[in-house]
Amino acid sequence: MTSVGSDGGARSRPLCGGAPEDEAVPGQAEWVALEQWRASWRPEVDLLGGTEELRALFRRAMRHGYAAYVAGARAMPTLFALDSSLAAMWQQGFADARRDAAIGVVCQPACDVAQRA
Repeated sequence: MTSVGSDGGARSRPLCGGAPEDEAVPGQAEWVALEQWRASWRPEVDLLGGTEELRALFRRAMRHGYAAYVAGARAMPTLFALDSSLAAMWQQGFADARRDAAIGVVCQPACDVAQRA
């Protein structure tokens, strides 16, 4: 996804979570991707079609939750909360980060995302 930076130029540098560096609304890319996946999925043609794409989307949502915990956030972004599937994946990532912190292990890519946020 490409966004417009404060200087008016397009920016689309991907991070660990798959979101642009200056994404104004956390979860926007994932929410749009999920809606596009739902619109294009045709169970009568291929029941399992697009499952890898959906798994990748859910992994990105989990990374957002993980990075949010590392960054010290305590609230789920609105766009994740609007969709129960994305909310569940975000919460799983958040819980994974909390568990990792309890045992003293934190995923380095998530730390990189948190530092840029």
